[in-house]
Amino acid sequence: MISLLDLGEQPLSARLLCTQSAKEQTFPIGLVQDPETGLIQLENTVPYVELVRQFDWAVYREPEAHLDGVVERFLQYRGGSDRLRVVGLSIKDWSLVERFQQAGHSGWVIDPSEDLQISGNCGVETIQAVLSESIASSIAQVRGKADLVIARHIWEHTYDLQGLSSAVHHLLKDDGLLLVEVPDCEPLITNLDYTMIWEEHSYYFTSGTLLNCLRQGGFYSRLNTKIRSDSEDLILILADTDHQNTCTGEKFSLPKELENGRSYSMHFEQTKRAWKTCLQEFKKQGPIVLFGVGHLSISFVNYLNLGGYIDFAVDDNQHKQGRYLPGSGIQITPTDEIRRKRPSLILLGFALDPNMLSRSRWKEMIGNGVTVKSIFSSNPLSTP
Repeated sequence: MISLLDLGEQPLSARLLCTQSAKEQTFPIGLVQDPETGLIQLENTVPYVELVRQFDWAVYREPEAHLDGVVERFLQYRGGSDRLRVVGLSIKDWSLVERFQQAGHSGWVIDPSEDLQISGNCGVETIQAVLSESIASSIAQVRGKADLVIARHIWEHTYDLQGLSSAVHHLLKDDGLLLVEVPDCEPLITNLDYTMIWEEHSYYFTSGTLLNCLRQGGFYSRLNTKIRSDSEDLILILADTDHQNTCTGEKFSLPKELENGRSYSMHFEQTKRAWKTCLQEFKKQGPIVLFGVGHLSISFVNYLNLGGYIDFAVDDNQHKQGRYLPGSGIQITPTDEIRRKRPSLILLGFALDPNMLSRSRWKEMIGNGVTVKSIFSSNPLSTP
């Protein structure tokens, strides 16, 4: 493996602190790149039991505006009028399964308690660890094999790509199709966006590395598309198990993947220095506030070592208010604190159209004379 980044010991971003001095458990976080496939991944994964949600209100939402089009495109590709059986791997797939149900097809999602014999507040971090070939085979014997298996936002979480692929094979009919959706990390890598790195994502796919990964697992692309959304860019691939069909989509370029990985690695320290210089200047003019507390903003603060420059954070989620950011101990307050403390700079930790800043709610919230910047390098509001 090629070593790209060593971020040292880091806390888990989902574990907001109850007190500023609370003791934290940390794990080594670093990125490596496979020289034979170009796939970027975590050097060490965090034990999945540590990633189970501690709070019921902590929910990650995936983009869904494109899902109606996904159903329409799949049905056009599949053709015929047969009633299809659609299976989702996790709760993240329910919204798409329901759309197929509304179109007259049958569908269900793997139930952690009934199908996997696991309980508690578990998510994809647990499903990817427990779903094996034997369990998938048992599920198929009871529920029947599927015409379509949906795997939205689980492929990047898995610790065993080959194992997950093998399990899906047991769930599919011989002529069945697999729909995989993952974040598109290529824009993040090429734009040097280090908020991309997250302890819950084992792999950081581009179209090329995902296609290559699926082929290694015995799946061959039939449809390959990129989807742009306000929150994140996506890769969506529809694949089957027939290697004789002509695959669609872009060709895989190992030199390109490796060069992008090298650039991402080489520019990390430069990016860190640029942000520190930027925040030092704004700090002279007044407080700096982080707006929006999610894993992206926590990664931004901790990986670039910027906690000492940020005075407070704000978030609309009342469950987060009064807690503290892991790693930096920055306090989370209601958004009203922005007007009261008169910051010189607001760092946006979520996607926002720059045109939104001219609307009345934002003007009222942030007041006059406050600079607003984004932590995301591809956003027009980003500074370094």
